[in-house]
Amino acid sequence: MIWLAISPLGLFLLYVLYVQYERGGFWVAFKVFGIFGYPLDVFYNMLMCFFTWQKPVAWTITVQLPAIAKVPGWRGEFAIALANFLNWFAPSGQHVKLR
Repeated sequence: MIWLAISPLGLFLLYVLYVQYERGGFWVAFKVFGIFGYPLDVFYNMLMCFFTWQKPVAWTITVQLPAIAKVPGWRGEFAIALANFLNWFAPSGQHVKLR
């Protein structure tokens, strides 16, 4: 079961739980999932930067994606698609701010 905790799927599950804090009220307690997801987020951000040949400008994926989205070609298209996918799960719909 440890593989789930360190896999991209594990990071995604933590993201979906963490981002619920945007609802406010009781949901603010879900920010605790960010504590567990942050180290994975940093690791996968560095991995994503390596595979897209981009210099890291931020620690987390959600801050890095707008910078990669400005790059023409497949890298930018990948970043926009990933940002839209992550935004779809956020209650505000704007967790990753591309503009």
